[in-house]
Amino acid sequence: HILFGTELAAADELVIEKLLSLAVRLKAKVSLGHVSHPVLIPDFAEEMQVSAFIGNIAKLQPGIGWYIERNRNVMEALEKISTEKNADIIALRYQNHSAWYRLFNENPLKEAIYRGKAPLLIFPENPHHHD
Repeated sequence: HILFGTELAAADELVIEKLLSLAVRLKAKVSLGHVSHPVLIPDFAEEMQVSAFIGNIAKLQPGIGWYIERNRNVMEALEKISTEKNADIIALRYQNHSAWYRLFNENPLKEAIYRGKAPLLIFPENPHHHD
C-alpha cells in the first residue's frame, strides 16, 4: 500500500499517473493524503480545490482512497495517515522551493529524510527532464 502525499498541484497529477502505473505492476494499492494547516474558520477555497483535484484523480483511478489531515507538521500528519491506513511506503514529489520560501518554511521532504520513520519513494520535480 502506497500513500502519496499531495499538495493538490497539477504536477502531482502527472506523478500520480506514473505512480498508478507502477502500482499496477507491483500489485499495490495507492491512496492519497493531503495535509492542511489547522483553521478556525473553514477554508472554502481549499475545499473547492480539494474537490476539483479529487475529481481529476478519480478519472485516472475511480475509488482511490483519499485522506485529509489538519496539522502544522506535514510529515507527522502523513506518517499518522500511513499508520492508520497501513501504508507500507510514503511517496512524495520533490519540489525545489525558492530561497525566500526556505527562509520561512521547513521543507517537508528534508524533514521526512532526516526525521521520518516511514520508507519513502521520492519522485523528481520534473520526471520528463533528463540531463
